[in-house]
Amino acid sequence: MQDLYQFLSGNVVGGIALYLFLVIAIFLVLYSISRRNDLFTPRHFRVWFLAIWVIVTLAYAALWLRNPPPAAFERYSTIVTPADPGDRWLAFYIRDLLDGQIAANQDGTTYFFRERWHYRGGLDPMMDGGAPGRRVARTLPLDRVVTGRIGREGGRTVLTMELVRFPDEAVEDRFQTAIDPARPDRILPELRGWLSRHLPLRRGTTAAPLPDSALVLARQAFIERDFAESRRRIAPLFADRPDQPEIRRWYYYNRVREALDMRKADATPVNPYDQRKRPWQVVLNEARLALVKMVKERIEGGGEAAMLYAMAAESFMVDEFFGDAEEFLKLGYAADPFSLEVLYRLSLIHESRLADLPFPTYRQLHERILTLCPFDTAVLQQHVASLMLTVQVDNAPSARIERLLNRALTLNPLSVTALVLKGQYLNTTFDYDSARVVFLRADSLDPDNPEILFDLGITHFKLGELERAEDYFQRAVALNDYLDAHLYLGVIYQERGDCERALERYRYRVANKTGDDDYYAVQAMKGIRECLHELGIPIPTQ
Repeated sequence: MQDLYQFLSGNVVGGIALYLFLVIAIFLVLYSISRRNDLFTPRHFRVWFLAIWVIVTLAYAALWLRNPPPAAFERYSTIVTPADPGDRWLAFYIRDLLDGQIAANQDGTTYFFRERWHYRGGLDPMMDGGAPGRRVARTLPLDRVVTGRIGREGGRTVLTMELVRFPDEAVEDRFQTAIDPARPDRILPELRGWLSRHLPLRRGTTAAPLPDSALVLARQAFIERDFAESRRRIAPLFADRPDQPEIRRWYYYNRVREALDMRKADATPVNPYDQRKRPWQVVLNEARLALVKMVKERIEGGGEAAMLYAMAAESFMVDEFFGDAEEFLKLGYAADPFSLEVLYRLSLIHESRLADLPFPTYRQLHERILTLCPFDTAVLQQHVASLMLTVQVDNAPSARIERLLNRALTLNPLSVTALVLKGQYLNTTFDYDSARVVFLRADSLDPDNPEILFDLGITHFKLGELERAEDYFQRAVALNDYLDAHLYLGVIYQERGDCERALERYRYRVANKTGDDDYYAVQAMKGIRECLHELGIPIPTQ
């Protein structure tokens, strides 16, 4: 019953409760008028109530259909696993081959859940024979899943495909073919013929990706955000075959990320009179020119490649040309409104630029992404952190936060990010005992993580367990010089009457403030004044 209520409520403000309240209120008002006014006959009452009820119902339905709840979506997907770990590259290749053939969506509520999206939440769908992928398929659910298994039979490499209906995992069709590991692209015509009976395919003929294991592993490293490994693998391929389109594309994707890393590491002071380009700008401009040219070629050829549009946009975002980035992202959104690559980058441009899109605010955009992929780590972190800002003022976001985090942890019980967010939420709602349990679970999965140690310190501090809190704060400082832990250590020393040690911590935190609006640095300044007062030292006027 609760699930049905949440489904009918959808993403409409007020949900089914507001709808029922309006219907009942209209009924009571019209009924009261009919009892008191002889001119308002029972017939008038029935006609007016029916007309107003139809209008309210249609308005509610229009809002519901415009932004349906997650349960209203239908998803189709793929899961490819190797029997032999040595065939992982081949499984990645078959996955990418399927990705290139299957249509991104059928309509506004039926879309392709790409297998590579698992990595956005820290999941490896190939682990344990595909167990994580099947858990996601059962839980979301993924209604139709084409599963592939690469194995050996009689000395041959064999691909076994099945169409599986989730969540009951009923196998509806089966297909098997031999693969030549040196030329796995040759199975494409046969594979497309079988796929076309079960899943929507892209229009026109789509070429198979290049059957090169080094390129496949470079692409996979990029998907897993191991950009150094991706660059290491793609560089020799580009040096050997610089004119091969697929190699060029992934090479320049990596160059954009390389430029971003170089910019972050560039500590050279900015000289407004120096017109020379910095090394990161040289790399970025090279990548940008190449990607823009690729976009132009695809537009003229009628192709669609949301990832290409997203990376072209990112090449402008690195040096903050967000207006140019916006144009490419809108092209990407038009090509594929379900592309997480495009949607995520839209969340990085200024909110005002979202005005003419179906999600004109960051919150609505985050909801859209988490509807498509509920365990997307980066967006889950941004969205829940935003919702938590108002929890103590307005309790309305609490239910939404709990649903988001519980759903993410059901899909990926080992998500350290979701566990940390849940612990922080419990701290925000003063449930410190439960928060401690959650943080300890996160610490067991990711030991020596300074953020988790700091959060455990906060929890014990709120529980009045100052010695344990001090231990966690000290560990956070020792591991990564966690700045905010210095403030709390200062507070602990001050409460013990050791103002000299407290001053040392407070002053260190102020000396390392991140800006004029650094809340923890401001609190450290207050601590300095209190300690100076207690020590009888004159307080500076500035």
